[in-house]
Amino acid sequence: MKGLKYMRVFSVTHRLTVVLSVSFLASCGGGGSSDAPVSRFDLNSHAEILDVAFELAEEREGASITPFENVPTVGSTTYEGIMFMSIQESDVPTLLGQAYLDIDFQDASVNGAAGNFHSIPNGATEGSLTFRDGSIRRSGSFYRISVNYTGDIDFDDKPRSVSGNLAGSLTGPEGEFFVTTYVGVGTDAGGNEDGVVGSVALNR
Repeated sequence: MKGLKYMRVFSVTHRLTVVLSVSFLASCGGGGSSDAPVSRFDLNSHAEILDVAFELAEEREGASITPFENVPTVGSTTYEGIMFMSIQESDVPTLLGQAYLDIDFQDASVNGAAGNFHSIPNGATEGSLTFRDGSIRRSGSFYRISVNYTGDIDFDDKPRSVSGNLAGSLTGPEGEFFVTTYVGVGTDAGGNEDGVVGSVALNR
């Protein structure tokens, strides 16, 4: 029954089942990354992070893209939540961690981090990501939030340098959520590249 609940959660959160595995439904031990600002990453296990994913999906259910006129042009907001990451077309366990974005609407800048990754069956995983050089691009009645990410993540005891871009729109009447899928690249110590896929689900 948990599997059915899992599938429902990610179909709600922007069709995340397209890129995510069901391999991380069981709980695992605590721990986390020492590279990211760990004071913001306060969950102690895979199960706790997965619970946040379910809560975010339920809160966001039925939400549509935030209208252009409701996207702030002043002030700043922090969006916090979860991040999934997996190696495309492989049996390497999917990682589940915490993430945040600091969005300055006046300066149209976006920065943040992700860390505290866990997997099944390996538990806590070393590594973190930094989100930087992000922007909010506005044109007519259209806007798009975009931010680059880089970092080193240990996938199944095999470290990879990961890089890519997150891009999407806010959802909810007043921009309560940022949920999107992404595709990136993971490069191992030998220079071999793999596709990295996943999603983020954040709320303010």
